[in-house]
Amino acid sequence: TIQEMLAELLRSGLSQRVIAERVGTTQPTINRAAKGADVRYVTGKAIECLYSQEKEAAGLQSELERVLSRGLSPKIPQLSYDDTQHM
Repeated sequence: TIQEMLAELLRSGLSQRVIAERVGTTQPTINRAAKGADVRYVTGKAIECLYSQEKEAAGLQSELERVLSRGLSPKIPQLSYDDTQHM
């Protein structure tokens, strides 16, 4: 639900003000939604999108930390001279 997504975003360290700015609404709207109030469809979709982006970013961060903690370098493809000619 929107309320659950907001609770998780808030637990991750985002403030209501930051969430509001990123989804294009006001902090009072985020506060009401966090308490279970209905929001406009477009606001709900924007919250859902932000939640997905934050989850993906957290997953990528966790993977990077895991790789680095094992003393490995992330695999970054190397371009050859021939590859650069086609750019």
